[in-house]
Amino acid sequence: MTIGLNQSVDGLANPDWVLRAARDGGSVGSGRMVREGEPDHASLRRAVLDRVLAVKILDAHLRNRVQLMQRDPTDLSGVSPAEAALLIRAMAAAGHADGGLQPAERERLVAYADTGPLAADVRRDILVEIERPPSIESLVRQVETPRIAERLYAVSIAVIGREAAVCRAYLAYLAVRLDLSNDIVLRLNRENDARR
Repeated sequence: MTIGLNQSVDGLANPDWVLRAARDGGSVGSGRMVREGEPDHASLRRAVLDRVLAVKILDAHLRNRVQLMQRDPTDLSGVSPAEAALLIRAMAAAGHADGGLQPAERERLVAYADTGPLAADVRRDILVEIERPPSIESLVRQVETPRIAERLYAVSIAVIGREAAVCRAYLAYLAVRLDLSNDIVLRLNRENDARR
């Protein structure tokens, strides 16, 4: 079966078509399939190339889709109060990584505390901790899942960025303490760079 662009609703933007082409090994644009035992090496090379390109197109499409669906990690809507408190504490700790909070960083953290799903007493404690944040060790002990570990790193990089050497050192240490793989750290760094 030959799969052509004319069979796809929206051509290459249709991930189902690309996945089917990659999975079936069809020749995407050549108009013919390579049958078992067929000695035509040019057709075989073409079919392999078509399959590789289909996989690459699918991968690029899915990566682009995921990036478009990524929301700002500092957006605390939809998280539990405990997770919101942990993330705000992590942002405060990151903000102090270079020696102290800048006024703009302080304002953002206060805004996160004000708009987050925090009880009044927790919010009051958070506002105190913004000035004297907890250590990385106490934050890491509160991380219960890999998803929260990734989010904690993501909010930290969103607050301080990676421009300054001291910030890069802080983030590297944080990644080690959170037991994040290099692949995850690279992805989170790329996502942060794309948002800036």
